[in-house]
Amino acid sequence: MNADDLGSPRELTGLQRRRALYQPELPPCLVQGTRIRVEFGDSTTTIDSKCADIVAQAFPHIFGQKLVRFLEPHMDTVVSESDAQVIQENSPIRVGVVFSGRQDRLWKLYLGRSSLMDPHVTGG
Repeated sequence: MNADDLGSPRELTGLQRRRALYQPELPPCLVQGTRIRVEFGDSTTTIDSKCADIVAQAFPHIFGQKLVRFLEPHMDTVVSESDAQVIQENSPIRVGVVFSGRQDRLWKLYLGRSSLMDPHVTGG
């Protein structure tokens, strides 16, 4: 690749064209509005316990946090402590993601969710 190639239009392969058309569906729990039902699981860990210190140093804010599974909200049922936690707030939800590839899918999910909340959000 030459410096002259940067910014030049190029032809996309068939696979690249198909990937550009991909529109992920939002999980039902993110389409339902501000009422979110979550279930907390085990704490994050490593497969090999010898690596735990290295991973904990690399990801100090997320390593050891509980895994969260988003569930579809059930508006008509009472949630007990043993079941799941219902969060109904207008404040932002902080979600941590470790990127290991396929960031384009996460970006499209973000755009899909953002467009539900703010019709002025666009991406490209």
